[in-house]
Amino acid sequence: MKNHIVIFGWDYFIKSIVTQLVKAKQRVVIITNNQGHEDILNDFDEDNKPSLVISSFHDQEKLAEVNIENARIVLVNLLDDTRNLVFVLKLKRRYPEVRVVVPVDNTELNETFVKAGITYSLSRTDICAKLFASHLFEKHVAEYLEDLLSSGGDSEDEYDIQQYLMIESNPVIGMSYQDVFVKLKKAFNAVLMGISKKNGAGPRVLYKNPYENFSVELNDYLILMCSGVAASDISAFFGVEEGG
Repeated sequence: MKNHIVIFGWDYFIKSIVTQLVKAKQRVVIITNNQGHEDILNDFDEDNKPSLVISSFHDQEKLAEVNIENARIVLVNLLDDTRNLVFVLKLKRRYPEVRVVVPVDNTELNETFVKAGITYSLSRTDICAKLFASHLFEKHVAEYLEDLLSSGGDSEDEYDIQQYLMIESNPVIGMSYQDVFVKLKKAFNAVLMGISKKNGAGPRVLYKNPYENFSVELNDYLILMCSGVAASDISAFFGVEEGG
């Protein structure tokens, strides 16, 4: 298995995440050390279930079986920030190239997680607070965002924000950002929202709705909003699945 998503830990928060990943047809492996979690897959359709491994988080043979080094990303969610940090430090020593995402409760620890090699740390409370605040004074914005967050089907009425990696065979390579914007809108009724570019040896830079006349280059990511029906046509056009 390659290009899959490995998740350590299980709770209601992770269940919600996995539900969305499964809807988006992502391959997911859940690792939990709780024998009581052996029935958690019962809530998923038989044809599109994640994989489940019940094991110690430190069983290196089990970790080798799920092929962590070739995973797209690893999500670590082990009860609290301290356990997450200790576990990630050990994981990065063994798999230095793996990309790791961690949900954090204490945002003051973000810098500490970054220094530990975390690809991205995400505050659950901050996201909920922003969405809740929008309901207080920007109700329609909040409703729109909720609809996007809950999307994942193949209906014309369901829209989602997706990213696509620009590969060599992609027909938009070399085109300007503005020309690609118009092309995607006309061909697929998709809205180009941003572009992510490499920054030398540093981290990628995300340009949201850029004014600059960028050229679309190899290994860029295009971020766009499209319907579930259009997503498959866009994947065929780009020659790559959603997410890269």
